[in-house]
Amino acid sequence: MQGPWYTLEDAEELLSFRRAELLHHIDTGDLRPVVTTKQRSLLVFRRDKNRRWIGLGTCSYRGCLALHPDSIINLIENGEIKLGKGSARLLESHRVQDWSSHYPFKQLPPFDVLEEWRGCEMEAVELRKLAVTPLPLEGQSSTAFIGDLTKSAMLFMAKDEQAVTESKEMAQIDEVVKLYPYAWSFDANSKFSSEDLRIAASEIERFKSASTAESTLDSIEADPTKKDPAPLVEGKRANQLHQLFIRAIVDNPDSKTRILWKLIQQDWESDEPQYDLDNIITNMDGSGIEWRSNHYNERSFMSSSFGPVLSKLKKQM
Repeated sequence: MQGPWYTLEDAEELLSFRRAELLHHIDTGDLRPVVTTKQRSLLVFRRDKNRRWIGLGTCSYRGCLALHPDSIINLIENGEIKLGKGSARLLESHRVQDWSSHYPFKQLPPFDVLEEWRGCEMEAVELRKLAVTPLPLEGQSSTAFIGDLTKSAMLFMAKDEQAVTESKEMAQIDEVVKLYPYAWSFDANSKFSSEDLRIAASEIERFKSASTAESTLDSIEADPTKKDPAPLVEGKRANQLHQLFIRAIVDNPDSKTRILWKLIQQDWESDEPQYDLDNIITNMDGSGIEWRSNHYNERSFMSSSFGPVLSKLKKQM
């Protein structure tokens, strides 16, 4: 998505919609809003195969973020949300400031959702393909707090403080406190308001183009003597990932399956992809592809299915 970024009121005017119409198209996934944020500290990470977080860095950011559609709908319905342990994607990497690869917490991972830390320089990652969440605040855990109170009470009531300090009970409390010394507030700094909602200029143009194409398709279906001018590559019959595959096939008609997979992966890693025009792929490796549809549905595609799918698409072309 690309700016400028319009408020919902601006989008209503540009599309000649009433608010109810605009919200309907958002609810059905026809239009994809984002949120804007003032300067905010973020944790940057990627997910492993078990959906655990691999921390890469922290930064300060002021700009637009893409949220999961459920978060957007929740925001519209309730007026505000706390992203918590949810995630977003950066849409304006040039607005990232104060990047740091240093580990930001006192307790070492793994803890909570953070599996490990692989701090790296900003130049070594492609930010638009990673996840971010407002940087959680680290504080004393309730376990540690209660443990400290218990130890203080034991010492206050003891006649022999040295004996209590060296007791088995005190050692057990110390062990538990060491295991759970800290807690993290993911809700801190993660509040978004419905006033933060924005719609990208590129999204409005995409919606207008899709509406025009749908009108054209309706007229063609009304007159069966007319030939559908829209090729499968741009048509509505294939899902977005299949459309991406078809673009690769058209450019490399004689390439074998493994070569096409490699070309698609190189395209995903490129700053200016030729096949992934909608930036739907969020992660890709030898085992498969993780991607988001236009309706924000998160999907997985196994590499073992690539060959059969290619054969089917080639027959349809």
